[in-house]
Amino acid sequence: MVYTGCADVCPLIIENLYPAVKLGQSTLGRDSFTVVTVGFDVANDTPERMRSYARLRGVDLPNWHFLSADAD
Repeated sequence: MVYTGCADVCPLIIENLYPAVKLGQSTLGRDSFTVVTVGFDVANDTPERMRSYARLRGVDLPNWHFLSADAD
C-alpha cells in the first residue's frame, strides 16, 4: 500500500522491495509469484498516476502490478 504523493516512506518501500522481488524472480522463476502495489489515496492515486509512479521508481519487473483503489 502506497500513496503516490508520499515523498519519503513509500518510495523507500518500493526501492527496498525491488531487489528482493528481482532476486525472488531470478531464483524461483519470473512467473512464480505476483507483487501488487496498491495506491489507496482514492482521490489522487489514479491508474495513470500509479503507472507513472512505477516508471519513476524504475519498476520494470514482470508480474509487479501497480493498482489504484476506488472509494468502495
